[in-house]
Amino acid sequence: MSQQRLFVSESFSVLQNALVTAVQTLKATDPLLPVTVLVPHEFLAARLQQVVARAGKGHLGLHLLTLSEFAARIAERTFVREERRPLSSVAAPLVIRKLLTDAGSRNYFFALASQPGFLRHVVTTLQELKQARILPQGLQTFLAQARPTGVYQQRIESLQELYASYVRFLTEQHLYDEADTLEWAVTLLAEHSEATPLLLYGFCDFSPLQQYVVETTVRARDTLVFFPWREGIAYEAATASLGWLLSLGF
Repeated sequence: MSQQRLFVSESFSVLQNALVTAVQTLKATDPLLPVTVLVPHEFLAARLQQVVARAGKGHLGLHLLTLSEFAARIAERTFVREERRPLSSVAAPLVIRKLLTDAGSRNYFFALASQPGFLRHVVTTLQELKQARILPQGLQTFLAQARPTGVYQQRIESLQELYASYVRFLTEQHLYDEADTLEWAVTLLAEHSEATPLLLYGFCDFSPLQQYVVETTVRARDTLVFFPWREGIAYEAATASLGWLLSLGF
């Protein structure tokens, strides 16, 4: 049975030292043991790699990855086999522009497509919907239940249509985005999970999709989480994530 443990501190220096100690302890009996550390962003991964290396032990076989990088490693072979390609951050706004051009003036956002930064804001919004695991059908349900009127209704309807077109375009063109990678990784992890140790470091919160990935990953793996938190309003946003981790058995 896998073990899930949680190390909590408001001090990042304490968390960092604890991580180094944990890695060295895991490596003590087998220096080549693969150990995966998941972190919120690439900058932190690079910093921790240097910290562990300076400590002198434990950096061989150590993989510091963001959740997206972790998911990409898992799903990559499947995407290659299915001849699907990643949608780049450069291409994504161009896809939105094409979809709005195809929709024309019947879409509320068509007139805004030429505004600086607007297309990237749309991409961000669609990614946030996917990270929240809200499908285009979910916006349809919201419209039916909330029954908005006027411009508000027009905006939500246009967003729903644009979102549905975006999902359909990726499928037809054999493309995938970051959220698709996370979703597919969950499917593969449910079928086969690694048994090597897993560490999570520095996360304060998780999107619903990220929670889905983490929850599926830790079921069969010994996992240690290093969580920045203390009681008080300063860490109020992280409290819900801490409660969620505890509910998983940490």
